[in-house]
Amino acid sequence: MTFAAPMILYGLPLSSLPIVFYLLLRQKRQVWVFSSLLFFRRLDPQLHARRRLRQWLILLLRVLLIALVLTALARPRFRTVSAGAAASDPTAVVIVLDNSGSMSAPADAGHTRLSRAIEGAGRLLGDLPAALVTLVEDPAVESDGQLTRDHGRLLRRLDAISATQASGDAAAALTRALACLRDEPAGLIHVFSDMQNTEWLVSARPSRPADLSGMVYLHRIDGPKRRQANIAIADARPARQRILPGQPCGLEIALQNTSAHDGEFYLHVQDCWGQNQTRSLRLAKGQTRTELLDIQPRDAGHRWVKIRIEGDGFVADNEAGIGLACRDTVAVLFAGGPERYGVLPVALSPTGRGLLSGLRPIHARQEDLTEAIQQNEPVLVVMNWDSLAGFEAAQSESLRHYVEQGHNLLILPDPGRLTAGEASWDWLAASCRPRKVFPRSVALNVLDKRADLWRTFRDESGRVQWGYARLSGYFPLTLSREYTPLLGVDYQNVVLAWRQLGRGNLYVCGTPFESHWNTLPHTGSLVVLAQQMALFGSGPAQPDTAYLVAGQRWRLPAELTDDQSGQINLVSLAGDSLDWKGPPGQVPTLVRAGVYQATAAGRSYLISVRASDQEGIERYVEQAELALLGDMAHRIIPYNPAERIALQPERPPLATCNLYFPLLVLATCLLLLEGWLANPLPRRQRLDRPDRPDQPSARAPHLRRRLIASLPRLSPRGWEPEPAATGQDNAP
Repeated sequence: MTFAAPMILYGLPLSSLPIVFYLLLRQKRQVWVFSSLLFFRRLDPQLHARRRLRQWLILLLRVLLIALVLTALARPRFRTVSAGAAASDPTAVVIVLDNSGSMSAPADAGHTRLSRAIEGAGRLLGDLPAALVTLVEDPAVESDGQLTRDHGRLLRRLDAISATQASGDAAAALTRALACLRDEPAGLIHVFSDMQNTEWLVSARPSRPADLSGMVYLHRIDGPKRRQANIAIADARPARQRILPGQPCGLEIALQNTSAHDGEFYLHVQDCWGQNQTRSLRLAKGQTRTELLDIQPRDAGHRWVKIRIEGDGFVADNEAGIGLACRDTVAVLFAGGPERYGVLPVALSPTGRGLLSGLRPIHARQEDLTEAIQQNEPVLVVMNWDSLAGFEAAQSESLRHYVEQGHNLLILPDPGRLTAGEASWDWLAASCRPRKVFPRSVALNVLDKRADLWRTFRDESGRVQWGYARLSGYFPLTLSREYTPLLGVDYQNVVLAWRQLGRGNLYVCGTPFESHWNTLPHTGSLVVLAQQMALFGSGPAQPDTAYLVAGQRWRLPAELTDDQSGQINLVSLAGDSLDWKGPPGQVPTLVRAGVYQATAAGRSYLISVRASDQEGIERYVEQAELALLGDMAHRIIPYNPAERIALQPERPPLATCNLYFPLLVLATCLLLLEGWLANPLPRRQRLDRPDRPDQPSARAPHLRRRLIASLPRLSPRGWEPEPAATGQDNAP
């Protein structure tokens, strides 16, 4: 007998509570003194014994009632012999092979767990028709899901199986295996796996035909415990910025130590332009760390970067691919002529056409700003403080919506004006006070060095290398709490501040970029700072870019989902070779790290895949039964290469009977019986019971009066005898 919720059985001692309450709360006997018991009704000793027996019977029923309810809540299941399946012989066998990333770990000397699984699967191919199912659907392995007697073909498929970098779906694999047996009266399923918790301790259940009988054997392939640290790539993607040729591009690599050992390792970075980087790192046990790397894209298009870890104890979670959608040039829109912005247009684009920086300055009149934004889709809009008052409410809301979608906005003073103007937009939450001029120039300092805008200014030790700049005059800023001060004399004299608005960024500045206001135009820091303000940020949502974990299906964009008649061409840019073409509904699952490009209807999509970080966790199934298989007959067997694998099921096969409802019905019957015994129906007393001395008869009152009359009377002189009888009956 098995229980679905065995923890409830720990409450069975509570069933003794009725006995405890009876012994503690029962009434104690009290002694009453009477002069004579002559006129008291005598009790039958047998009646007293029956009452005590009924009380103990009631206690027993209450104890059994509580015990039955607790046992029913534990969901007991009793396995009995199935008459229909006991005499049936297997007619087919299905082999389920675990090809997830954890199977690449060693099993014994000279063998991995996957090689042992392939060896055991080959030993099962005999006279019965067979089918092969993998735990991870690998597009490199032919799969038809049909039983066949061509065992040579199955052996060739076994030789083509290799370990993936994905986590398997045990419920889906067993569903496919059971579908192979839908037309068979009886069949066997043999699973070869390391029984990792990631795949097997899940809440999903496989679907199977109702009339299918058979047995599931799970051959657990063990291996030595790992003695080295395991470092996994938990995430890998570009930093929050636009990617342009010639501009530094940041990569954010999240690393996690999933083992109980400290680890030292190497992090290798290789890109499609032939640039290679290597870093030596150390990560303590259980620690997570994000490493920032910089690369230099050289041309536009869909490009790739490969990340690889070397030196840890497990290799299946050490790779990741990062796709880069590198644009040729992007626009920067200025509201007004170039004379209103000092040297800022030149700092963004020295040639004015975006040849060196990828940024193209565009100037538009204030009244045409909304139309220019829709036509050019600039990454940065630059405005003056004094021009804000001339904007209408509709233009202000349109600009706000544009920034919230993932673009940037910079507001700074006009160098030719002595007043900065006043902001009338509520969502801006910033304004300028009157101009302040210093008798002697003061140093311009970096205030919040933790801001991501300073990433390109940091050296290898993480310190911000800003350089040296001085400030002569500026308009002090009044800021809300959402802003982060970036540049200023101190926190009371902020010159440049930033805040995030939706997906975009909002910059406010209190000094123009002119030499008679500050020395920034004479330093190289202005060029880097101006270009970072234009490129920093996540940008608008890109449906043509996806970041996946190996084994996770690509969610097709809406335009491909609606058009199922089209064709998709999927090729690999980095990683294992893949060239697939077919309808959108049959796109294969990507099970290895790399960068892939999908092309459909003249549009390209970039897919970045990293290895699953769950495969390096050493946690395996220890219990004898799996909740995943429910009431299916199954058995977990440690795999031994020297032992023979039987093709016959164990006799007799078992059928499962659920005892939940029968126990509830029995508890209800006990409840009714206890209520009947504790509250018996009243009985009518008979007047004439000559055979029972304890029951009064009809003549009892006459006899009692005669007896009282015959007793001596008590008088002041003492006891007086009764007068002699006169022959008449004194009874009334």
